[in-house]
Amino acid sequence: MDRFDRIFNLHKLLSASRLPVSRQRIEEELECSRATAKRIVETMRLYLNAPIKYDRERNGYHYDAAEGEMFELPGIWFNASELHALLSVQQLLTQVQPGLLEQQFAPPERAHRPTTKSTARWWQRDHPAHPYTHRCCQNR
Repeated sequence: MDRFDRIFNLHKLLSASRLPVSRQRIEEELECSRATAKRIVETMRLYLNAPIKYDRERNGYHYDAAEGEMFELPGIWFNASELHALLSVQQLLTQVQPGLLEQQFAPPERAHRPTTKSTARWWQRDHPAHPYTHRCCQNR
């Protein structure tokens, strides 16, 4: 498991737990040593501004609810060419083996929808398997 997987898994673990999560459980879930678990927690605190607190009384880590909002990991940002490449690969995979990686590609596909006439035309031209009817492009 690489560092990004561990960060994502720790986020899921802390978000899903009502009670603080012990260091031993974090090590088990992340399949790592004590030192690696501490590094992942510190990485999230320092670089992602995760409000991870340690509760000595309950002997575990948790997200600090005092901040008001639930902490979420930052999203993935693509430039236009990266997004086009990702959607092209998704369309190719759909033609080769329908359903392959469908769950992994669903969020980016839903997130990118045309918002102008020109992008709606581009979307319809390059993605016939996923027709999109934008309100400004209907009846054209």
